[in-house]
Amino acid sequence: MSKYCVTWIITLIVLLIGCSEQTPAIKKIETNEIQNESVAIVEQPSEDKKTDAVEKIIEFNLPTEQVLINLNQVPILKNYLSQIKSQTNAINNMELTRVDTTSRDSLYLLAFACQELSCSYLLLDTDQGNSFLLADMSNFSSVKTSPDQTKLLFQFMRNTSDQTWQKHKLAVFDIEKWESISLKSESNISLGVFSWPIQEIEWKDDSTVLATIPAVEEPTSQIITDWLKSDQVTREIALTLADN
Repeated sequence: MSKYCVTWIITLIVLLIGCSEQTPAIKKIETNEIQNESVAIVEQPSEDKKTDAVEKIIEFNLPTEQVLINLNQVPILKNYLSQIKSQTNAINNMELTRVDTTSRDSLYLLAFACQELSCSYLLLDTDQGNSFLLADMSNFSSVKTSPDQTKLLFQFMRNTSDQTWQKHKLAVFDIEKWESISLKSESNISLGVFSWPIQEIEWKDDSTVLATIPAVEEPTSQIITDWLKSDQVTREIALTLADN
């Protein structure tokens, strides 16, 4: 083996050891006793012995587990909190809930940056330490798992000041590839943005979503208001997962 190869291997080992010393971005700790739900931000010395840096950790205490988020490794939360005067109030307003799936128990939905009952939503995976922003300034409505257990169908809603109805948005997320998937329909109706009120959603199969919406041409404020005063006839449209 050449000296170059030996040097390269040693360098790689050092890098791997250095990475392993970092506190995971997101992790879960099981507890043996029932505890009250709470959330707090704490500071602790970095696990990297080569630095004196201090890490900020958000600790979510759930009934039988603790979820830790390292702000240094989740930039979107770190940037948000850096702009807030009272980080304590901002963190107390956060809400962490587990996403129920039969395939894994490591997925959580974090509501943060809440204003007037609307929040931003971050999907977290405590096994891989991944995070992904799903929606801004909205309310979480529901989530359904695809038949093959690899994708999640989220529904969010958003209130508007001049309407008595809500606009909805659908978001499909592949938890195996850790990426969002857009939806398309033959009728060119887009449900990936807040425009239509959606009555029901369900998976038809692993690549098709069925959504029930008002049977109108377009979702303008006046048309939907008139529809609500009528017999409220609906139609079902099929949306297929786009190839990313």
